[in-house]
This record gives sequence, C-alpha cells and structure tokens, in this order.
Amino acid sequence: MAGKKKDKAFEDELISMLDLEDRLGFYPHQLSGGGQQRAAIARALLLKPDLILADEPTGNIDEAAGQELLKFILHSNKKYGQTFVIVTHDMAAAGMARHIIRLKDGKVQLDSGEENRGDTYED
Repeated sequence: MAGKKKDKAFEDELISMLDLEDRLGFYPHQLSGGGQQRAAIARALLLKPDLILADEPTGNIDEAAGQELLKFILHSNKKYGQTFVIVTHDMAAAGMARHIIRLKDGKVQLDSGEENRGDTYED
C-alpha cells in the first residue's frame, strides 16, 4: 500500500493488543464476529496511515478489548500523529476524543471544539 513497509514491532504490538496471536492462520469466515472486527482493525492500522475513519470500532468486541483498543488509538495518535475520525454511540470512545461533534437527526447538536482534550486515557 503506497510503497509503505510494515514495522514488525508495531505489527506484533497490534496483534498482541487485539489478542490475535492464536488466529493468524485463520480465514475471516473462520473467526467470530469480534475476531473479524479485531482483524479488520489490525489491517487498517498496520501501515500506520495518517487518517483512520472508524465506524463503531468497539461495536463487536468485548468491553475489555474495547478499552484496550481505545487506549491504543490514543497512543497511536500521540506517538505516530495519526488522526482518528470515529463514529460511535459508545460514550467511553467519544470521551477520549479531543473534538466531539454530536449529531441528532442529521443536525449538529454539540460541537465541543477543543474543550475535550482526550485525557480520559493515559499511555
């Protein structure tokens, strides 16, 4: 993808964080819904893209894995400068954001600007 090479240490960190070590030889249809979600997240993040668009990234994974993913997103934002645009109903995920735009019936109800600093999670 765009000539980028993967970082093996980062790949190992992703696989561990997403608990995929014992699923690396599986095809998508052999994984649970949560496993498919975690594998999709790993593929999306593997080459450290500058911008990640995520629709309900914690939607099909258990709470503990979701919390780890949110911590990892914040870590990736700080360490690699990645920008995450997340669409979610998960208030924990929204609470980690530096900027929140809340929509209701297609209209902006809240635009937090820089008020929320993403300090919910620590590295």
